[in-house]
Amino acid sequence: MTKENNQFSCVTDASYIALLIPSIKMQNELTGTGPLGYIENERFSGVAIAPHPEGGILLCARTRFSCVMVRDPKGSITEPADVFFPKAFLKSCKRKKFHTMVTENQETYGAEDSVPAFIQPGVVHVFYCGAYVAGKDAPTEDNEGSVLYSTRAKMDDESDPWAVHIKPRESKLAKQWQVMMDASVQKGDSIVVSGALGLLSDTMQAHSREFYNDPLPIWSLEEIKTKHAAASYRAQCKGGVEIIACIAQANPAALGGC
Repeated sequence: MTKENNQFSCVTDASYIALLIPSIKMQNELTGTGPLGYIENERFSGVAIAPHPEGGILLCARTRFSCVMVRDPKGSITEPADVFFPKAFLKSCKRKKFHTMVTENQETYGAEDSVPAFIQPGVVHVFYCGAYVAGKDAPTEDNEGSVLYSTRAKMDDESDPWAVHIKPRESKLAKQWQVMMDASVQKGDSIVVSGALGLLSDTMQAHSREFYNDPLPIWSLEEIKTKHAAASYRAQCKGGVEIIACIAQANPAALGGC
């Protein structure tokens, strides 16, 4: 991290952070389960964020069993880092549920007007001394200057469960992303453990909830052939959202310490 001016800054959309919550939960479940859990937590906890050569940023949440990556084409970051978000911050990134209405034909639908845009999560900004989640629209006059959630940010190793922690890293995310995007389609079926399938399903459901509230958010889902994991999937979702999920015994050595 640049010590001279401490100008670290990362800007993304809350929807992309929310997409990684299932993977972050898996990280937390592996924490405190003995020596292996400790090693897992030390190596893979947090969200790795790095710039993409063609613009935007890459966000990645990993465990020793999985790797989920997503690209935010409009995001920005001054330099690669691992960012550790408190639970309350992650909760603020999740889209608020719409009130359910029922038509005269007994069909249900979500009434979007029941949740004003200024309390729907929008921009996430993490900088060297603070972090916040802002609403999609400017707040009303009575709430001027308010955000959905804000907290301290720390760039040291001091423990603070309420703060966002930022740690510098040498990132190879862009190279890893390109390898996965260029991977050929896998022929044949793979045996995928139930926990891995659950993570893939939860990630796709998160996309549906955060972006479209649509039960069919995926345009294409390809199983790709790669040495990085026993089963890897490349998804192109509505709105151009790109997701890569390496699941079922991800191979940290093959990922080259990314």
